[in-house]
Amino acid sequence: MTPVWTPRALEDIAEVISYLAAENLQAADDLLARSLDLVEGTLVSQPNVGRPGRVEGTREAVVSPSYILVYRVTAHQIEILAFRHTSRLWPDQF
Repeated sequence: MTPVWTPRALEDIAEVISYLAAENLQAADDLLARSLDLVEGTLVSQPNVGRPGRVEGTREAVVSPSYILVYRVTAHQIEILAFRHTSRLWPDQF
């Protein structure tokens, strides 16, 4: 399966990494590495490893205690929909 990041997901992760990097570059690097490892490694080989999502038709994979990757599995790809802080409100749809 091929992972595909939506523009929203790319914007989400860029915003988080930029924010973290301003305070702690190592923490930002670590979070980005964990996120990419999760997508390119675990999700590619085991796309249903994440728990069923709060939004119908999605799945959620925990990147760290504070961040969740929201994705959808289709016939040929893993669509990365969002990168969310756990304290944020969840939308009704992605």
